[in-house]
Amino acid sequence: MSSDPVLILADEPTGNLDDNTGDTVLTLLLELTRDSGKTLFMATHAPEVARLADRVLHLDHGKLVSDQAWKASHQP
Repeated sequence: MSSDPVLILADEPTGNLDDNTGDTVLTLLLELTRDSGKTLFMATHAPEVARLADRVLHLDHGKLVSDQAWKASHQP
């Protein structure tokens, strides 16, 4: 991240990737953000990816239906 952003937006970052490449991308994103105190805002339809987050917002037809916060305890 050459411009050193405080917020990183990722829309389905693993959507079209094979499992190994997707795990690599997730690991890099999580390391980049957690180790440097940055915020990662990621959209995903994959429950296994969402479980890695510290907070998950569930939307249904554009409306917020749940907001779960927890400390992610594992890496991809």
